[in-house]
Amino acid sequence: MAGLLALKAAVVFSYVYFGWMYGERLGRGRSTMGRWLIGALTLLAIQSLWQTGFYYSGLRLNGFSDALSLALAVLCLGPLIIRTHVKEESDDTSEQPSWGWVLATIVPATLAATYVIRGAWLATTLDPIRTPWPLLPAPTLAAFAIIGLACILAAWKAKATWPAITIASLGLVSILSIAPLVYANGFGFDGFLHRASMEILSSTGTLSPKPPYYIGLYTLQTWLARLFSFSIADIDRWFMVIALILLPIGLAWTTRDRQKSSWMLASLLLVLPLAPFVATTPQAVAYLVGFLAISAALGRLHPITTLTLAIWSLAIHPLAGLPFLFVTLAVMARERAWLAALLVIAAGCSVPAAFFFLGSISSNHVIWDFSRLINIDAILATLSRFQPPTNRVALWADAAALLEVLQLPIILIASTFAIWKDVERRRSWIILMTAGCLLIVSGFILQTTGDFAFLIDYERGNYADRLFVIARIVLLIPGVAGLGLLLSRIPRLALAPALFILALVPACIAANAYAALPRHDAANVSRGWSVGRADIEVVRWIDRNATGSPYTVLANQSVSAAAVQELGFKRYANDVFFYPIPTGGPLYQKFLDAMNVDTTLDPIREAAKLGQSKLVYVVVNDYWWDAAKVAEHLSTMADAQESFRADRVRVYRFEIN
Repeated sequence: MAGLLALKAAVVFSYVYFGWMYGERLGRGRSTMGRWLIGALTLLAIQSLWQTGFYYSGLRLNGFSDALSLALAVLCLGPLIIRTHVKEESDDTSEQPSWGWVLATIVPATLAATYVIRGAWLATTLDPIRTPWPLLPAPTLAAFAIIGLACILAAWKAKATWPAITIASLGLVSILSIAPLVYANGFGFDGFLHRASMEILSSTGTLSPKPPYYIGLYTLQTWLARLFSFSIADIDRWFMVIALILLPIGLAWTTRDRQKSSWMLASLLLVLPLAPFVATTPQAVAYLVGFLAISAALGRLHPITTLTLAIWSLAIHPLAGLPFLFVTLAVMARERAWLAALLVIAAGCSVPAAFFFLGSISSNHVIWDFSRLINIDAILATLSRFQPPTNRVALWADAAALLEVLQLPIILIASTFAIWKDVERRRSWIILMTAGCLLIVSGFILQTTGDFAFLIDYERGNYADRLFVIARIVLLIPGVAGLGLLLSRIPRLALAPALFILALVPACIAANAYAALPRHDAANVSRGWSVGRADIEVVRWIDRNATGSPYTVLANQSVSAAAVQELGFKRYANDVFFYPIPTGGPLYQKFLDAMNVDTTLDPIREAAKLGQSKLVYVVVNDYWWDAAKVAEHLSTMADAQESFRADRVRVYRFEIN
């Protein structure tokens, strides 16, 4: 035990010491803490890339690979040490912070964030819910508005960048803490799959078959679990809450002008798309790391840091990392217009081109129909996603829904304003705005012409949706630069307009926080339900009831998530998992067929064939459409049945001969 603790202490010391040493070279001209963070983050990225390489080369991930990857990361950065302890003075000649305003802004923001987190902790539930908002205290949204107002005042009065970074980070932490605190059994669906995969990777050192995605994150999280002796579930639950603090820090890298940086941070919570970051997924982490790579390129950090972050994003999720890699290279090449233009075009074409390539080597290929680009109905159907929402005569719900639709136009207009007014960085803003617009066009083409037939209906637009998210993240930096320039004019406004903006912007920040999590109100109807305690009980009961015999289950997404959590990837029949996976596969369609009020035994027999079993269980949750009628009909055909939690969930057993 003492030896293990000594090894862990050595790893932590390595990050402290070598992060400091390498930060002297990688983060020259930055603050002391900033230099260390840049050095440590670069070291972490290189170690994760080495671990990813080990994984694909067949080396099992364990304590040996951890030590070897860290040693190689240190050696890779070794040539940077020309002088180890060079005292670097920051070139920030800004005034000393106004400590009165620092306290006047950070203290209310801290209290507001604490209130949100405490409210979420008290609202923790094991029951299935559609949205957490009814469980949270009514003033929660007001607390987000207070954080937004405090960030604006810090940018205006504090005379330093770090208060705005601190307050923006408090806002992000409080928003992202709601899901892991309220959803006691886990949030979403993808996280259950990723955690189950990482549990296998942690216990066996490998995965079989080897997935081409996600390993850049899996290796990091399993390494953290070994280093700190935390569970995979706990690390995964809180990873994004902590990691997203790097986003405002990365935004501050983009300029050394304290005033510009502070006002950019003040507008961050207004237009940052928060929903993609609520759960820890490889896609979300790739977004964050890709954003940091672009920020490093804009801030002219050492090319080693910039390129390492871009490649790491690619290793975490190639389809997200490809556009970020090309955009990062374009920003780095901004002095060569022709090269930057080629790289921007490559960024826009990268994801559709990747799908062409993957389709040629995989059975899950996209069916392309480019004639739809001149089909008016198809174009209008694609554009309909950006039409203003219907007015439901519900003030807050309508306003939040409208702001969500208007965020992209606001970012585009603000980016145009930044190009017009920010002459010093105009070339960079043109590159980012052009890349963002090309990614939007690419998303439209993907959505209009591509048919992802191997996915179920409501998942088929996901890849295009992710391209739109990447586009918004690429546009985010010039967008907040433009908004920052506009907000910086508040001190010069008359009292009435200034007060109006100081009330409007925080209210919009609260609306953006509201849109981050599932909603069920007059303007938005959430169809997803979280995993409830009854779902977990059902999964365990079915496994016991089968008494070791192979079985197949027809159930909804929440029950399948509970099964992955409780049983892992216990059984496959060829490539069919024994519970429906809504992201694709024929078994989920059989579940939908079995949920018809006039269903027959046919979908259940077909499920038995797919799952290669004689036992089939059908699970009906009480929130399912026409659940009572479906349950009554299934009970007339089933060989046995069981109910849980006062009929909240019913299970029907079928023995197929």
